[in-house]
Amino acid sequence: MKYNYLSDYLMTLLSKGELIFSKASAIRQLEKTDAAIRNSIKRQVALKQIVPLFRGHYLIIPPEYKQLGFVPPELFIDDLMRAINFPYYISLLSAASFYGATHQATQVLQVMVTTRLKPVILGRTRIVFYFNKNLTNTPLQHLKTDRGPLNVSTPEATAFDLLRYVHQSGNLNQVATVLDELIDRISCDILKETAMKFPLVYAQRLGYLFEYLGHQELAAALAHYVKEHKPVIFSLLRPGKNATNAEKNDKWHLIINESIEPDL
Repeated sequence: MKYNYLSDYLMTLLSKGELIFSKASAIRQLEKTDAAIRNSIKRQVALKQIVPLFRGHYLIIPPEYKQLGFVPPELFIDDLMRAINFPYYISLLSAASFYGATHQATQVLQVMVTTRLKPVILGRTRIVFYFNKNLTNTPLQHLKTDRGPLNVSTPEATAFDLLRYVHQSGNLNQVATVLDELIDRISCDILKETAMKFPLVYAQRLGYLFEYLGHQELAAALAHYVKEHKPVIFSLLRPGKNATNAEKNDKWHLIINESIEPDL
C-alpha cells in the first residue's frame, strides 16, 4: 500500500500495534526521496508524534502517551532490538525488578547487547546499553507484557550479572539488598547450572554474599561448586578496591576487602 503522507503510514503502524519504524521503511512505503522523508520526519518530531531513537529508527507516540511524550521502554524495546537485528536481554536492576526486587527500582532500563550503543533518553527515563560479548551464553526467560515478549535474564543469571557488572549495579551493598529480594525466585539446582556460564570468581563472590545474608542452602550449593573447581588464587571480594590488611576467607578463597551493609 502506498501512502501520501508520513502521518498516514504512522497511523497504520499504530493500528497494528507497531511502535517502531525506520526512515528506510518510510522511504519505501511513501516512495519519496530521502530529503522529502527527512523533512516529514522533522515535522512529526516537532509535533511530538515521534521520538528519534538511533540508527534511523523512531518511536511512534500513541495517543494515550502523548501527554507524557514518551512510551515506557519495556513496551517497545523488543520491537526496537528486532528492528535493528541485535540480540538483547533486560538485565541487572531492571531484570531484578521483573522478579519483584523493587527496593532499588530506577527510571533506567538496563539492557545487555552484543554491540556498543549510546543511551536513549526518553523524558524522565533512559535506556542504557551494556556490552556483553558472551550474551548468548546467558540463560534467559521470555516474559510476556501487554505489548509482547521480553528477553529477561533468569533470576539466577541476574544474580551473577549483578556481581559481574557491580559498578553498573551500584555497589556491593546495593547488590546484597537486591539479592535478598530475589531469594524466593532462585533455584539451587539452576544456580549451580548457571555458575558454569560465568568465571569461577563470580560463584565465589555470590556464594559469600548468600552466606553473609543467611541463605545457607544457596550458599552451600555454590560452596560445593567452588570446592569442585578449586580456585588457585585468592580473589578480591570487591575488585579495584584496596585490600591492605583485609582478611582472607579460605572457604570462598576471597580477600574480604569490603564490609557489606545491605539496606534490608
